[in-house]
Parts: sequence; C-alpha cells; structure tokens
Amino acid sequence: MPMYQFEAMDRTGQEIKDVIEATTDASGAFAVTFQPLPQEAGQYSLAADHPAVTTDTSQDGFVSHGLRAEFAGYRLSVVPGTPETRSITLANLGDLPLTGLSVEVLGAPANLEVTTASATTIPAGGSIPFAFTVAASASTPATGTPMLRLTTAEGATIDFPLAVTVRPLTPRFLTSPGFLSRGMVRGETTTVSFDVVNSGGAPAAAVRVLLPDVPWMRVVAPAAPAAIAAGGRVTVTLALSPAADLPLCEYPCSIAVI
Repeated sequence: MPMYQFEAMDRTGQEIKDVIEATTDASGAFAVTFQPLPQEAGQYSLAADHPAVTTDTSQDGFVSHGLRAEFAGYRLSVVPGTPETRSITLANLGDLPLTGLSVEVLGAPANLEVTTASATTIPAGGSIPFAFTVAASASTPATGTPMLRLTTAEGATIDFPLAVTVRPLTPRFLTSPGFLSRGMVRGETTTVSFDVVNSGGAPAAAVRVLLPDVPWMRVVAPAAPAAIAAGGRVTVTLALSPAADLPLCEYPCSIAVI
C-alpha cells in the first residue's frame, strides 16, 4: 500500500505536501485522484512510497496553473451613449508566468457592448490590472448579465460575471430615506432632511417638492426648484413648526417630488 505524495511551492515559497493513501493491485499498479485546494497552484513533484519510508524521492511532476479575480462578480449601471469603465486586479496563483491572456464575452444582450484592456502576461506570483468598459446602445433590455471568460495559454481559466443595469434616458426619482418619522414640539421649529436621487439617465430641471396642505410644514431648502443631474442628488430640508395649540396626535402625510 504505497503513500502517494504531492509537493508544491505556494506563492510565498513555502512547500505544501499532500499525502494520499492508495492500495496497489497484484502488479503494483494503482490510481488516485488529487484535488488541489482552492487558490492552490504551482509546480508539483510526485513520489510513491511505502508508508514506512520517511524520505521522499521525486519520481515525476506536473504544473498546475491558477488565476484569480479581485471580485467574484461586478455590478454597474450605464446610460445609453455613456460608456462606463471599471478596473479589477487579476492574480497569478502559481510560481510560473501566465501568458497569452485572452478574453471572451459571453451572453451579452444586443444593446450592451463590453470591451477589455490589459496586459497579456501575468508574472509568477504577481498581478496585473484588468480594465473593462461597458457601453449601452439602447435602454432595453434594462438588465444584462454578460460573462467575461479569461483564459491563458497555459490553460488557466476564470469566469467573471457582470450584472449590468441600463438606466433609461429619463429622470427617475428615489428618496433616501424612503420614509420619515419625526416628532415635533408645539411652539418650536424642528427640521428634518431627506435626499432626492435622480437614478435615471437624464437630468431633471426645476424639481419641486409638493407638501401636504398643513400650515406647520414648509420647505427650507432648496429655496428654489432645483436641477438634479443624472445620477446626482439634492438634499431637501423641511421645517416643522406646529402651533402651540396644535392637538397632540400623529399626523401621517405624503410628500411628492416632481
């Protein structure tokens, strides 16, 4: 019953040893399956010995290549006609260079174009920046999940998914927070604020805040209808000034942004 031993050097130069037990047949032949650890790569030497043998003599070897992306996936939003560029880091997990890096874009919808830029060689144990640009030609479909498949000449492969949202070429308002709850003291003024975010793909001009028909609430800021760029935001501040004789109770109301 030989012990089959795999030895490798990790990225810090430390030796890694795995021991797998196997039983031979009558002719001395045997087969084992080796599964490397996650993020493990390098040059391996092999030795098959009896369990009582303490000194390993290398009898064969192989190389395992590994590639890792800084993120398991990436989310971004784009506006038609305005490309967005991002950059991540690609790391070589092994102790030999990775060469001939190529990229294949899979599953991109018809309105999304993905282009990439990077070096084609990653040094042993090193890393390189990897840039990708996403451009939308139309606002529909509104979402897409293209996959970037990165492959090297040595056979190291990694799939890098993108979650892309296409913002329409119209303003779209969101508030943060989406709900306000605040107490106020009769005869005093209390202020409360929230942000209006334009999550659409076009600027909004003369944005107005419509208040409920109550005498104790007014807009302090912005003092005039505001313009909000696509992706921008403006802070709205309200003043709550209840009269000294306002009945004590809850006052649920709605505020609109147009």
